[in-house]
Amino acid sequence: MSRYWPARRGALFTAVLIALVAGTISSADGELSIHFVAPPTGRPVSGQTRVAFDAKVPRGARIVRIELTIDAQVVAVLEKPPFELLWDAGPDFQPHLLQAMVTDDAGRTATTTLQTPPLRIGQREAVSLVTLYVSAEDERGRPAEDLQAADFSIYEDSVSQDIVHFSSARQPLSVALLLDSSNSMGIGDRLEIARRASIDFIKQMDARDRLLVLSFNDTVQEVQPFTTDPKRLEKAIRSITAGGGTALYDALVAAASRLQGLDGRRAVVLLSDGRDQALKENAPGSLHLFEEALDATVRAEVVVYTIGLGARLEEETDLTQRWTLQQILGALAGKTGGRFYNPERVGQLTGVYRQISEDLNRRYTLSYSPKNAARNGGWRAIRVQVRRPGVRITTRPGYFAPSPPPS
Repeated sequence: MSRYWPARRGALFTAVLIALVAGTISSADGELSIHFVAPPTGRPVSGQTRVAFDAKVPRGARIVRIELTIDAQVVAVLEKPPFELLWDAGPDFQPHLLQAMVTDDAGRTATTTLQTPPLRIGQREAVSLVTLYVSAEDERGRPAEDLQAADFSIYEDSVSQDIVHFSSARQPLSVALLLDSSNSMGIGDRLEIARRASIDFIKQMDARDRLLVLSFNDTVQEVQPFTTDPKRLEKAIRSITAGGGTALYDALVAAASRLQGLDGRRAVVLLSDGRDQALKENAPGSLHLFEEALDATVRAEVVVYTIGLGARLEEETDLTQRWTLQQILGALAGKTGGRFYNPERVGQLTGVYRQISEDLNRRYTLSYSPKNAARNGGWRAIRVQVRRPGVRITTRPGYFAPSPPPS
């Protein structure tokens, strides 16, 4: 989706974030550029397909049109946000050449192309193992601690799967701790209490767990790379100060990028007290959209715990007025197998972080080799059932199958 991104971030940071989404590097700061966000690079497409863009414009300029050409035919001219559309790619996974040209109000243009590959008949790749980390609670919210493999059933796209590995032992963690350091967090003692609660959370982690600390306001700062040293983590958290806007979605994309591909359990713990927004203008705080942040976390297969600080999150909406903050933070948690918390007072944060720590510490590990070995890049829905009455299950609702390689 094309957006006007105010030139308040460095060129390198902008380039890295766009590269994470579109697989390409943006143009130098101050130049007009455009890249495809969807469909994903190197993936076959069919049927109703979302086409969306990421664009940069020079300071003070604005986008007046984006022209989309597919297979040498102009299919759309977009003149106002949202710069996205649904395109019917046909019933078969045929190759297509997509070209987009953006024009700003000074008459400058920039172009980009994307080639979707065909899906070769018989092209398959087995997903070697799908691993789920499952939280189980009774009707009173207490952990169900004595379940066995025989108590669980797993279904992928409604097809029963065979559990090949089961463990109730705690597994080491890689955790990205995300702290909102926007201007509003500087009100009263809000940030100081958040610091103390985060430090208390660190102290509850296992000695084998690795933690990363990211703070976010107008930009995302990695204040502490992955480490098992609690003293370094505490020092990093205490160094965080408040000021600026809220680049919430950029922080999630950055965290997903750092966690993706790491061995073992991976989690994001996010604290924010406001919507994604720049400080001094009615504009997004992030280069990325909510949908992109959600997609990044799902594809990285991380569990996201979201803490929305403040009252009336069910009423306050994002800048598009399509979703409430409660819906946004709830979706980030629900689609990844995590949990959403909404403490109305900052003094409740210590208890919230303690609940997150307890949930991370008591998850069952279940693995299966999927019976569907097709390599098609599609979404596969997962459903886990437990035979014991009254026990409730929390885990991720699915995963993306591997994509076929480019032809």
